[in-house]
Amino acid sequence: MSGGRPMTLVRTWRTATEAFSAPSFGYLWGGSAMFSFAQWMEWTATSWLVFDSTGSVFLTALSWAARTAPAMVMGPIAGALADRVSRVRLLVIAALLKAAVLGLISVVALADEPPVALLLLLLLASGVALPLWIASTQPLIQDLVGAERAMSAISINSFGQRVVGVPGAFVAGVIIEKLAVSWAVGLAAVLMLVGAGLYLRIRSPRQMEARVTSLGDDVREGVKLVGREPAVAMLLALMVVVENLGFSMNSVLPVVADEIMGVGPAGYGLLVMSRGVGSIGGTLGLAALGDYRHKGPLLAGVVAAFGLLVVGVAISEVFAISLLILAGVGAAMAAVDALEWILLQAAVADEFRGRVIGAWNVAIGFGWVGPVVLGGTASILGVQPSLAIFGSLLVMVGLGVGRWPRLREL
Repeated sequence: MSGGRPMTLVRTWRTATEAFSAPSFGYLWGGSAMFSFAQWMEWTATSWLVFDSTGSVFLTALSWAARTAPAMVMGPIAGALADRVSRVRLLVIAALLKAAVLGLISVVALADEPPVALLLLLLLASGVALPLWIASTQPLIQDLVGAERAMSAISINSFGQRVVGVPGAFVAGVIIEKLAVSWAVGLAAVLMLVGAGLYLRIRSPRQMEARVTSLGDDVREGVKLVGREPAVAMLLALMVVVENLGFSMNSVLPVVADEIMGVGPAGYGLLVMSRGVGSIGGTLGLAALGDYRHKGPLLAGVVAAFGLLVVGVAISEVFAISLLILAGVGAAMAAVDALEWILLQAAVADEFRGRVIGAWNVAIGFGWVGPVVLGGTASILGVQPSLAIFGSLLVMVGLGVGRWPRLREL
C-alpha cells in the first residue's frame, strides 16, 4: 500500500476501544448504557402518553420542553457540584432520582385519563436528574482515562449509551402496543436502579481536595467563566441555537408518526430507534478519529448537515425513507453533543471541567423554547412546513459559524 499510514479496521477498533484498559471505565460505560436505555424508554413512552391522552401537538411538544427546562437552573449547580464532590456519588443520585420519578409516572399512567399537569410536573422532576448525570459523566471519563484518550473515551461512552440504549425506544413502543405505557415506564425505573448499581462499582482516581470556597462561590465562578473565555461563550451560544432549531424536532415525532406516517406506537418506536441507530454510527465515527485536530470546522459541518436532514424529515412521507433520514439525524445529534463536550473541556483548566459542562447543561436548558415555538407553529402551519423552516434556519447557522475564525482554530 502507498500513501502514508492508512488506518486499518483493526487500528480503528483499537483506537476506539482503548479506554476500556482504564480501571473502572467498563463500569461507567455499563452504567451509562443502562441509564440511556431507560431514558430512551422514558422519552418514547411519555411523549406517546401525552399525545395519546390529549391529541394536542402543542402539549406533546410542551412535554419535551418540560424535560429540558430544569437544566437552566440545575446546570450551574450540577457543574459546581461535579467539581466539589464525588462524581460517582452524583451519578448514583441522578439514577436513583430518575428511578423514583419514573416509578411515579408509571402509576399515574394507569389512569384512564392521566392528568397532563401532573405528568408535566413529573417530567420537570425527571429533568432535574439529567444535568447531574451529564455534568458528572463527562469529567469523570477524563478522570478515568486521561486527557489524551478523552475524545475516544467520550465518543465510545456515548456509543455505548446508544448501542444499548437505542433499542429502548423500540422496546417501549412494543410494550405500549402489547401491554400499556405504565409497563414501559415501570421497566425503565427498574433499569435505572441497575445503572445505579453499576455506578457504585466505579473507583475514581480523582483526589478530592478541601474546598475553601462555598458552593455559591463555585456556581458564580462557573458563570463568570463563560464571560472570560470567548471560545466557551461561542460554543454555548451555538448549542442554544442547535438545541432549539434541531433537537426540538424530537418533540413532534409522535405527531409525525401518527398523522404523517400513519403508524402506531410501535412505528413511532421504530422512528425513534432509527434516530438512535444513526447516533451509534456518529459516535463510533468520532471515536475512530482519535485526537482529530480540526474539531471546530467539523462541528460547523455537522450542524449544517443536521439542518438539511431536518428538512428531509419535513419533506418525506414514506416511512422507510424517513427511517433512513432519521438515522442521519441521530448521527448529527450525537456528533454535535460529543464535539461540544470535547471542545468545552479542552478550552478550560481541569478544575473547571465540571462547571463548563454545567454551563452546557444551561445551554440545552434553553432548549425548552424550541419545542414550544415548534409546537405552536405546527398547530398553525402544520408539522411539515414548521420542520422545514427550522431545518433551513439550522443550515444557515452551520454555514455561518463555519466562517468564524475562532471556531476554525479549535
